[in-house]
Amino acid sequence: MEQDLFYYSGEEIKKRANFPLSFPAYLPPGYIFQGGEIIERERTVKLIYTDGLEVIILFQRPYTDILMRKNQWIKWGNLRVRFKESPHGKVFTWNKDKKTFVLIGELPLEEFVKIIQSIK
Repeated sequence: MEQDLFYYSGEEIKKRANFPLSFPAYLPPGYIFQGGEIIERERTVKLIYTDGLEVIILFQRPYTDILMRKNQWIKWGNLRVRFKESPHGKVFTWNKDKKTFVLIGELPLEEFVKIIQSIK
């Protein structure tokens, strides 16, 4: 059975999510919020940002332990982030404020650092 996808505005997805959401205060120049999706069966919210050509995807959900093989650990201050290259781009996974985050895209590492550190 095929499931319909619904993309919500930032305000609408905040209302529909069953946990408090976090959003990046920083986005690279030209990037804007495109929409959000709720993945019910996984209790996950997917936030999509784009500059018209490239896409950054931020997943978040209540805390869970995500298995990630062949990753590296990166530490910024008190935050430990797992990182790996994948066919979909750079993948960063971390836990903060009782939530698990996954950030995926094709940007320079410095831009990902700024995005991750700005998530509130």
